[in-house]
Amino acid sequence: MDFVQTVGRMYYEQNNHANLADKKIQYFLEHIRTVYFVKTNEFTEEFLNMVAGKSGVDIVNVRSLFLAIENTGNKEVISEDELVVLHRQIASLYEESSTERTLIGDGVIED
Repeated sequence: MDFVQTVGRMYYEQNNHANLADKKIQYFLEHIRTVYFVKTNEFTEEFLNMVAGKSGVDIVNVRSLFLAIENTGNKEVISEDELVVLHRQIASLYEESSTERTLIGDGVIED
């Protein structure tokens, strides 16, 4: 975990927010694939419902997060504020998740 935080800090200090956002998104999508066993190649309504159902997170929050992921992923440059909002939305989904053990950016949360 120290390595991840160090790399994250490095990108943040270089103001490479888009690259850091991309890495956060990829890490989050890997979490969706490995914890919930859901393919993440398309964010269809069926996909969103599966994530909501398996995570226990309200569908409105899931939709909002994946809309932010799509919007962020389509940009070459994002602001620090956009990065912070994305981070908070991802962290919120982890925290709201009904999984027994969930990794979050700065530690492990256990229900």
